[in-house]
Amino acid sequence: MVIRNAGSNYYVETSDLRDNILSPGTGNVAFEIDQSKHYNLCAIGAGLTGTVFTERAANHISYKVLLLDARPHIGGNVYDFIDLQTGIRRNQYGAHLFHTDSDGVGRYVNNNPSAGEWKR
Repeated sequence: MVIRNAGSNYYVETSDLRDNILSPGTGNVAFEIDQSKHYNLCAIGAGLTGTVFTERAANHISYKVLLLDARPHIGGNVYDFIDLQTGIRRNQYGAHLFHTDSDGVGRYVNNNPSAGEWKR
């Protein structure tokens, strides 16, 4: 999976594991960092905080960002996917609920194409 914003300020690449399902005991995926590229910001951890932080830096202050994580996907513990065999959305690490009283957070989650599609 590759995600780029309109200005190409950020780039996410994940491994090509079979069926996009992480089996128990799956090891870390190793990528070499292209040291010829220049980044204004490097964030460690592609969970909710890391992905939002780097997206905001890329889109609102035009930073070129590098986001690193030990797992081969973004989203941290709230990562989910469509099971290719059943067509059912699955939570890789168990079900999670997202609550907020902030209208701004709600708009960000539901209207930002970089945030993905949220299901109620």
